[in-house]
Amino acid sequence: MESFRQSKNSVAVKAILSLIVFSFLFTGFGSYWNSNSVSFAARVDRTKITLNDLERVYQGERDRITSQLGDTFESLFLDPKYATSFRRSILDRMINDLLLEKYSKSLGLAVNDSEIHRTIFNMEEFQDNGKFDKKVYRDTLRRSGLSSKSFEQHLRRSYLLYEQLIPALQSSNFILKGEMEAYHQLITQVRNIRRITIPIENFSSKISLDDQKIAEYYKENPDIFTQPEQMKFSYVELSLESLKKQIVIKKNEAMEYYQKNLDKYTSEEQRKVSQIFVRGDNREKAQKILDKLNTGTDFFLLAKESSESVVDTELGWIERNVMDYEFEKAAFSLKELGEVSGLVKSNFGYHIIRLDDMKGSSIQPYQQVVNQIREDLTVQQANEEFYKLRSELEKSAFESPYSLNDAAQAINQKVYSTGFISQKEYPEILKKPGVFQAIATKEVKEDGLNSEIIEISPDHLIVIRVEDFHDPILLSLETVSDAVATRLIQIRSEEEAVKFSKELIISLELDDKKILERNNLKFSPIEQIDRNSSLADVVFSMKKPVDGRPVYYQDKDLNGDIIIVALYNTESKANPDYDHEIAAQLTKFNSDQEISSVLNVLRSSADIEYYI
Repeated sequence: MESFRQSKNSVAVKAILSLIVFSFLFTGFGSYWNSNSVSFAARVDRTKITLNDLERVYQGERDRITSQLGDTFESLFLDPKYATSFRRSILDRMINDLLLEKYSKSLGLAVNDSEIHRTIFNMEEFQDNGKFDKKVYRDTLRRSGLSSKSFEQHLRRSYLLYEQLIPALQSSNFILKGEMEAYHQLITQVRNIRRITIPIENFSSKISLDDQKIAEYYKENPDIFTQPEQMKFSYVELSLESLKKQIVIKKNEAMEYYQKNLDKYTSEEQRKVSQIFVRGDNREKAQKILDKLNTGTDFFLLAKESSESVVDTELGWIERNVMDYEFEKAAFSLKELGEVSGLVKSNFGYHIIRLDDMKGSSIQPYQQVVNQIREDLTVQQANEEFYKLRSELEKSAFESPYSLNDAAQAINQKVYSTGFISQKEYPEILKKPGVFQAIATKEVKEDGLNSEIIEISPDHLIVIRVEDFHDPILLSLETVSDAVATRLIQIRSEEEAVKFSKELIISLELDDKKILERNNLKFSPIEQIDRNSSLADVVFSMKKPVDGRPVYYQDKDLNGDIIIVALYNTESKANPDYDHEIAAQLTKFNSDQEISSVLNVLRSSADIEYYI
């Protein structure tokens, strides 16, 4: 945990904190491992993971990745197989976390309360104007259905794994110099090639088709020439964001809010403290340290000298009701800067506390917070209106099931309509999994009823209806004959190009250049291909040249044309300046393998049962 405190601004640690806060706080996981639900997804020894737990983690992770990658990622869930696979991967990760947590405890790893409290105190999500705010903390947890105890448990579990167990496993790895050099040469290798492009269109003029061939291909491939199902939709949207844009906060409203909520803009008394912490019940050791302090020994020097059994010196600013009760009581009883407490006993050991600085309570001026107040009131009023209109939308869409006009009027929104469109032409909002699933139900598609409210996100809703639809239709041969001919010519041309390229490779391997000359073909100038090239997969799969003779390979380029690649030699671009970076990369790879091996052992010895 000390390493975490010192590196709390690193990218990796911020990512871990972000994941914890997003997954546990803003998706409202409740009790992550223990639930009263009787429906379970899996069992790990005596601990069960409920379906509710799985669904919440699944949805939270899905929302998190979608927020980073956008609708491209979300569209993958149109495939039920992918959605099932993603859910199973989340369940496996939850099982792994349980196993690693149990393993951590067996090694005697632990996280103390003061670290957890200080981390919460420094989280921006719980601050108001850069300072920890107890009301913000409690309100945020309450909105998410979490107690402070359950959130602290989630945080403790994550630190136990990511800041103690995993670094411990990683620290056991080392890389031999020869191993690093070989890996360095491998990943920096480049390959020198030349290539010939053989356009497929060069063969199209040689392809002859008759009506019989066209008819046969049409008959053998009906799916290609079938017009997909088309639907005509209408839908109504309700979003919190659009409501926020309609709200204007008056000056007197903001002032009234400020006066009624002065406690929110009042910072409590704070103490900036340092400590010397002796773990366990070693009072004798702690007393000896205190005796040295009383003889005039420098506090921080003594803390450094006692580092074998003493950790955590500078704690920074603290408020009341954040740290351990006995610790806070002693810290706030100190009155003079530099004053040192006596021995303070907590559940984790003994503390000697030094007062470094202090601040009295203060009230922020109205002008400093008025913009934040307007924003808060806008969100508050928009939320109230959103949930009110949600009920109106749900009621009207149900009571007038064959039209969305009443529902739209009830929430003062417009009805959006489409013409007949196929699935590939759906607007983005109709590609969302919940919408896509609703469209496929009998009630919406066949019976023509309004859908139930569909959550695109918690603050973005839609109700949709299918106004009409056309079943898939096999287009007549007369209609698609030109398309059939074009497709058939493309296929036959590619076949001829592949056949020609194979003959060319055989002749080149025999040092026969006649086919090249006869077809006026020339290799390109030498190109140097590294592992980032679009040709990397092809070129680095080719055998290395022997005795200076090039190696040939056939492939397709991005345009669909055939290319012949000639590989002449390989080179290493290893740069000693990057040895340290390469060694770190290889160490991480080996560490990941080590963690994977530990998990395999833990899984093999655990009693794991899947219920889904």
